[in-house]
Amino acid sequence: GYGKAPFFEYFADYFNEVFNKKPTFLLDLNVELLTICLKLLKINATVSFTENFEKIAENDFRNIIHPKKKFELNKIYCPFVYSQNFGSDFVPNLSIIDLLMNHGNLSTQIVNSSTKNEHS
Repeated sequence: GYGKAPFFEYFADYFNEVFNKKPTFLLDLNVELLTICLKLLKINATVSFTENFEKIAENDFRNIIHPKKKFELNKIYCPFVYSQNFGSDFVPNLSIIDLLMNHGNLSTQIVNSSTKNEHS
């Protein structure tokens, strides 16, 4: 676990509160975790749902970021290497929780540094 991570004490209560609720549906767990992560990253975004698939002209990342596609091939994201709690080699794409537990309030800066236009 992240018990020895540098920012564990700052963030553990936020996540434990959600896990202790034991949501019935995975969607509910994901939405609560996403909401907490956005809050901790100080990202002002609204999570909303649609009844049907709606094509979005701009910034539709649903087909760009995909678990079966290599992240190195996408045009928007290249993970910024940061120190992690486990192992000696950087492992990309673990989770935003990994980043928060290891780097706290610097996490937003690291996320922003992971956009391709930052690396170009």
